[in-house]
Amino acid sequence: MKPVYLMHESGIEETYVAAAVSSIREVLRLARVKARIKVHNLGVLRADGWRVEDTFVPYLSVDWYIECGRKASKRKGELNASAILAAFRADPFQRVRPHYRVLLLRGGLYSPKYGTLVGLGQSTVGAVISLGSSGDAARDTLGEEYIKTLVMHELGHSFGLLPDDRKKKVMKKLGKHCANTCVMRQGSAVSGDWETVTRDRLGGQPFCEQCLHDLRQFFR
Repeated sequence: MKPVYLMHESGIEETYVAAAVSSIREVLRLARVKARIKVHNLGVLRADGWRVEDTFVPYLSVDWYIECGRKASKRKGELNASAILAAFRADPFQRVRPHYRVLLLRGGLYSPKYGTLVGLGQSTVGAVISLGSSGDAARDTLGEEYIKTLVMHELGHSFGLLPDDRKKKVMKKLGKHCANTCVMRQGSAVSGDWETVTRDRLGGQPFCEQCLHDLRQFFR
């Protein structure tokens, strides 16, 4: 029952940050662990000593994590999301206080395995999410609700969705995703992209029955 630490890049609207916090708590509520898992909004993380002249000190700031993604990137204008998740795993503070970490960014993301992404989540580790780039149209149309969809989706991956032993109603595009009407669908494989996933979420429950079951099993 590790806490969730949320941090974000400078310049992201506070309403979007609030939407992210709200969606994290909603996922925890649905997983029936809200009372046992704390959510900490670290904001634009810059701990004491985070910078020495022009050098970012490892693990002490959002800026350092962004720099990790930039240095590992082979694409102009896109950060390497996989490198940022690797930095999350290597954070020495994980040994002191194990936690999930969620990072909200303004710019584009990609992974060497999947290409351009709106976000990337890893089971037991956390997620990195882009609120701009390819999501601009849906974000401008749906605002905070679009943000909530992305956060719920990537947090679902952080909490073990979809498990390796699941064989039914599975979509294999940019990783393993749900084929039901569910927030765990892969938006880029749906007509209308993440806007459709968001509108479906608003019209029903975020997670289908199978994903909700698997989410709750993750914490047992």
